[in-house]
Amino acid sequence: MDRQMRQRVITLIEKEAMPVPECGCWIWLTFETLTFDGLETTAERLVYEAFNTPLLNGEKIIHKCNLNCCVNPDHLSLDRDTFQH
Repeated sequence: MDRQMRQRVITLIEKEAMPVPECGCWIWLTFETLTFDGLETTAERLVYEAFNTPLLNGEKIIHKCNLNCCVNPDHLSLDRDTFQH
């Protein structure tokens, strides 16, 4: 993801997520899926890809904080055990 697109994702996070200082989570406040640049995706996938690498089909994200609505990139990681070839 290029720098300009990453900045757009950061702006979206600032608009649509609420930080929870006590636990470090960034709670996504809107719909589970969203459309970004014409592609339907989830906030967690969009954030993960903006701060890490593109995901392949079938790759899943886990939340280290166990809160599925969290989009803090530090709380997101690739779940290699659920990858579907």
